Amino acid sequence: MAKTANSVSARRMVSQVVITSAINTALSLAIVTPPETVDFSEISVEVSQPNAPQRPVDKQPVQGDDYSILTQDNGISEAVLNWTILYTKGQDQLGSVNFDFYNGLLRPLFHNSTPLSLQHIWSATGAVGDIEYTTDATESFVTSVPDPVGGATSEKIKLTYVLETSRVTAAVIT
Repeated sequence: MAKTANSVSARRMVSQVVITSAINTALSLAIVTPPETVDFSEISVEVSQPNAPQRPVDKQPVQGDDYSILTQDNGISEAVLNWTILYTKGQDQLGSVNFDFYNGLLRPLFHNSTPLSLQHIWSATGAVGDIEYTTDATESFVTSVPDPVGGATSEKIKLTYVLETSRVTAAVIT
């Protein structure tokens, strides 16, 4: 299989979030016709998964047998995703109403008194035939948002927020 230009670097990764009516109203984003899929690829650096979802196995030892009886559980643990973005001090104006991704969406959503799901969509290239991954629409929550700290010489500061979701689905882009 030949390498593509995009397989060398994640800088061309497509990253999107879905702004629902509930998020639009709670954060006063003023999107006219939600839901709106907002592309934040220009500030997205990478997505990583510190621990893959787990499906536990019950082990029952049997007296007189060398091997236990294994039964796989039906439940699968949540997916935890670490998303690294560039904080650009409000210079990233995204979506139809030009909001700042960090100060207009992530931070207020994390501190909102009502938990709201923020669906994420990503793929390596966004091209036809690529695999697109999507978090659950109603069970994807931002669980950690760091403050933008860093060196004084850079205009862009890398920060990594954490998203937990009940499941991630994969589909081929048509």
